[in-house]
Amino acid sequence: MKSKYSPVLKIKEQKMSDIEIRLFNARSHKSLLEAQLASIKDDLAHEKLPSSGDFGTMQLFSFTHAQRIDESELLKQKIIVANGKITELENEYKEAYKECEKIKFLHNTEVKNMLKKIEKKNQAELDEIAVMGYFRRNKKNEF
Repeated sequence: MKSKYSPVLKIKEQKMSDIEIRLFNARSHKSLLEAQLASIKDDLAHEKLPSSGDFGTMQLFSFTHAQRIDESELLKQKIIVANGKITELENEYKEAYKECEKIKFLHNTEVKNMLKKIEKKNQAELDEIAVMGYFRRNKKNEF
C-alpha cells in the first residue's frame, strides 16, 4: 500500500543501495592493493643479491630493489587511504540505514492507520447492510 512516505522511502532505499555498491567497490580495491603489496613483499623476500658481476649489475639491482621498496610504501599509503574511505562509507551507510528505518517506520505506521480506517469503514458498511436487511425482513412481516 502506498503512503505519503513511499516516494521518500524509495529514495532512501536507492541511496542505501548506492552506498552498498560504493562500499563493495572500495573493499575490492583495497583487496587488490593488498594483493599487490603481498606480491611485492614476496618478490623482495625472494630477491638475491648478485654475488658476482660488474658494478652496473649491482647498481641495477640496487635501483630495482629501491623501486620495489618505494612501490610497497606507496601501496601501504594507498591501503591506509582505502581503509579511511571504507570507514567513511560504512558510517555513511549506517546513517542511511537509520534514515531508511525511520521512514519505513513512518510508512508502516501510516499504512496501518489507513488499513484501520478502511476496516472501520467496511465494518460500518456491513453494519448498515445488516440494519437494512433487518428492516427489510421486518417490513415484510408487518404486511
